[in-house]
Amino acid sequence: MKDLNYLIKHDNHIKKQTIRKKIKLKEYILYELEKKIIGFMRFGFIWSAIPYIEIIKVDEEFRKRGFAKEMVNFLEKIAKKNKQKFILSSSTGNEKEPQNWHKKIGFKEIGKLKQINYPSKVPEVFFIKKIK
Repeated sequence: MKDLNYLIKHDNHIKKQTIRKKIKLKEYILYELEKKIIGFMRFGFIWSAIPYIEIIKVDEEFRKRGFAKEMVNFLEKIAKKNKQKFILSSSTGNEKEPQNWHKKIGFKEIGKLKQINYPSKVPEVFFIKKIK
């Protein structure tokens, strides 16, 4: 909970009470560099079993240095410990850079979901990464 204010400021896609709940469930990975948080990953579980990366965010000045990949690697260790065989992630269909990043770090595209009755007509692209 000591990092609640950071998450409220930077994870503005969900409500404060949801952030609190996910902290209690240990569904955040925070990246700390020289005693300063520079990024985070929020994840959850599809069917209460399959790890799914909901969002990865690294402060702009620290991007493209491998910190997001390290958070994915940390999630893989958690998943492996829990005997999971893979993790899932997604990206908006019109964002080529995040899609290429997923592929670069070992994810494979597995399909697209067209968002019906959603303000955006852009499909969500889903990825899978097998855990070694």
